Amino acid sequence: MYRIKSIRLDEEGTQSLFLVSENSRDFLTEWAKEKRTKSVAKSLTSLLIRMYKNGLDWALSSGKLRIIDGNLGFVELRDFSGVWRVACYLPNIKSKQMVLLREFRGHQGSNKIPPAVFEDCLQLVNEARDAFKKEMLND
Repeated sequence: MYRIKSIRLDEEGTQSLFLVSENSRDFLTEWAKEKRTKSVAKSLTSLLIRMYKNGLDWALSSGKLRIIDGNLGFVELRDFSGVWRVACYLPNIKSKQMVLLREFRGHQGSNKIPPAVFEDCLQLVNEARDAFKKEMLND
């Protein structure tokens, strides 16, 4: 069972949504606690803040956000810290928010998502769509 969790990113109240299982934390919080991934967490947080301030059009045109499957709302955040990527659910292209699903390491030198990760992401996109409809649209 999954739910959507809102995380405050800065002092100004910029927030981002994460898909989490019932008794787990979001990966950004986990990254921020670990010495080896703390800088990755800072880079992702910075990108998210810029993206929410500048808009999704900026993120798409700058290459920071890539549409994987527009019909499903499956997008990828990239180029924030080396090979790290984040799979996301975007309810629609005009949406001001998206749901961050999971992190993964992209393949260097290609735009491909590893097949096992891709399949996992497709499942998470469906879970996020259901949770988004239930939690965000019915409030």
